[in-house]
Amino acid sequence: MSTIKTERLTLRPFTMEDADVVSSIVSDIHVARQTATMPHPLSVASANEWIAAILDGDDVVYGIELEGQLIGKLGFKPADTSAMELSYWLGKDHWSQGYATEAGKAALPVIFDGTSIDYMAAGHAKDNPGSGRVIEKLGFKLVGDMMHYSLARDADVDCLLYHLHRDEYFRRKTT
Repeated sequence: MSTIKTERLTLRPFTMEDADVVSSIVSDIHVARQTATMPHPLSVASANEWIAAILDGDDVVYGIELEGQLIGKLGFKPADTSAMELSYWLGKDHWSQGYATEAGKAALPVIFDGTSIDYMAAGHAKDNPGSGRVIEKLGFKLVGDMMHYSLARDADVDCLLYHLHRDEYFRRKTT
C-alpha cells in the first residue's frame, strides 16, 4: 500500500506509533458512536491491537494526516465477493472541513482501478447526516435503510446504506 498525497492531506499506512493518537481520537464519544466497530473508550492497548490487526490483515486502511498530524482513518474491506465497504472516521476537531471527502476521492481509485469489484458500499447512522453528505459527494447513491450494530453505543443503530457501482464511478471519473 503506497502513500497518497492530496492538496491538504497524506493518506499513509498506520504504524504502531499511532496508537496513542488513535486512542485519543476514538475515545471521544462523538467519534466512537459514529463507528460500527470501535469501542468506547478505546485504550492505548486496544488501539495497539487494532493497528496490529490492520498491519496483519488484507484490508486497505489509511491513516489520514494533516500537516504531519494523524487526524483520522479511511479504509476498505471486503463486503462480499463482488463488493468492498468504505469506512472512515475523523477527530471531531476536523469534521465539516472537507477532509473525509478529499481522502475518499483520493483513495477510491486504489480500489476501482486496482480490483475487479462490482461496487463499493458505505453507510452511516441516520443521526449523522454529515457522513451522508460525504458519501454522496463521493458519488454513492442511497439504496435503503438497514440496522447496524455499533459497539460504542452497544445497540443496533438505524442506518442508511449507499452503493457506488463500478460503471458509475468510471462514468463520473471521465466527465
